[in-house]
Amino acid sequence: MQIQNRGKKYKYWKVWLLNFIFILPYFSGWSQNTGALFMLQDNYQAQILNPSFFNEESVVLALPGLAGASFSNESNYKLTDLVYTTSSGQTVYDLGRFTLRGPSVNRTSIQAELPLFYFSFPAKKAVFSFYLKEHFNTTINFPMNSIAWFDNGNLPPVYQNFQSGKIDLNMLGFYEMGFGYGKRLNDQIRFGLRGKLLFGQMFMHMNNWNYGIQTSPDGRDVWLSSRGYGKASIPFPVTLDENGKFETIEVQGNQTDYFKLRNPGLAVDAGITIDIDEKKQFSASITNLGFILFGDNTWDLYQNDTYHYQGLDISNSTNSKWRQPGFVHPFYTMMFTKDSLRDVFKPVVNSRKLVYAPSPHLYLHYQYKYSDDFSIGLTNHTVFQSAFLLNTLSVNALKRVGNFSFVGDLSLHRVSSVSVGGGFQWDTRFTQLFFFTDNFLAIYHPAAQKSFAFTFGMNFRFGKNSNNQGGLKQGKYSRKGEISKYFPFYRKYK
Repeated sequence: MQIQNRGKKYKYWKVWLLNFIFILPYFSGWSQNTGALFMLQDNYQAQILNPSFFNEESVVLALPGLAGASFSNESNYKLTDLVYTTSSGQTVYDLGRFTLRGPSVNRTSIQAELPLFYFSFPAKKAVFSFYLKEHFNTTINFPMNSIAWFDNGNLPPVYQNFQSGKIDLNMLGFYEMGFGYGKRLNDQIRFGLRGKLLFGQMFMHMNNWNYGIQTSPDGRDVWLSSRGYGKASIPFPVTLDENGKFETIEVQGNQTDYFKLRNPGLAVDAGITIDIDEKKQFSASITNLGFILFGDNTWDLYQNDTYHYQGLDISNSTNSKWRQPGFVHPFYTMMFTKDSLRDVFKPVVNSRKLVYAPSPHLYLHYQYKYSDDFSIGLTNHTVFQSAFLLNTLSVNALKRVGNFSFVGDLSLHRVSSVSVGGGFQWDTRFTQLFFFTDNFLAIYHPAAQKSFAFTFGMNFRFGKNSNNQGGLKQGKYSRKGEISKYFPFYRKYK
């Protein structure tokens, strides 16, 4: 009776929540994390996304090399618009075709996550977890006009006064160590909280980068220009020239520097799962609320330079000047001119420290259980990235057949792009193997898809009821018990 009253009390709250979820896809941007994961809450990848998901009766262990990975690509164009294969089997790179077919502003976001280790175990009144994960993501926005020049050159009149337009680039790589705590507050509510240590590996933010090429009508004079500012933290040794500009980044022989722990930070995740009744469930989580303090090899970037190019001056490099005062070898004449051209596009740098806040992620999930073997769900994933709100809404379905769990996923990226995906999870006595994607077509031809995401891996599970599938609870759990001395990972309940 209490459950029924609770449903009436929150009736209008749920209506407003659903309205909010359906409005979100209209905001500009993209984001991805397949909603199928939220249908299988005993999956350790889902437990990383929402700390209120946990295994109450078993130990979960994921090891390096077997833990799998997550990868997503989100674009408003297809790679096959640029590179494609003809009917004769020839691969063609066609920049002109790309500039005609592509949008006026191109956006690409790539994210990779590599779990290195995961371990969770139940205690008498809670579940504790620890994991280590590596992140890397990059986002670039560039106008189509910025690459049209490469296909047309600077001699056509329309390109004789060329400006690239605003180019933005964001890159971030960091390690994440998570320490989680999850607890069932009562029969309906589970809560989870996670503290995280972050270590920034690299960071780059280039804002409003703009390049210009102005050509005189007779083609004899060219003015080059560059503008823009940004920030960067580079994990490799850097050398500067006499003007305080980037000269070289010494990667060769220093590759292992990328994997060192540096630039510390802190973050928290929080999640809640509410079993509204025996069939309905709502969960919410927010992750990456924190910061990273970048101070090691960290710089302010700034460029605002011009160069007037009038061709190579070889008046002092001819054979007639050989062995005469003022002779300049043609090789050095070419190198001096090349350095002058390069110097326009090298930013001035100033050492500094900066605080960077990773993009928070908000996950909302509603699940309805039709039977023990079939459930449907609705998942919304929102990323708060600078001035952008990146969003994906997905409708999910789960069907269990024996030890297999099959999921389907219909994802809406904004209101103009729809993808169909899904995957499976295979539970054995001690292992769990899984693969999910939000776009089945990307398995066959990822370059022909604008957006796709993959999540795969395996983990080990030891303990009582190892084959419990998670999600809506199948009954009440007693929280009074002790660890059996005969079975190290098994719980003995009273």
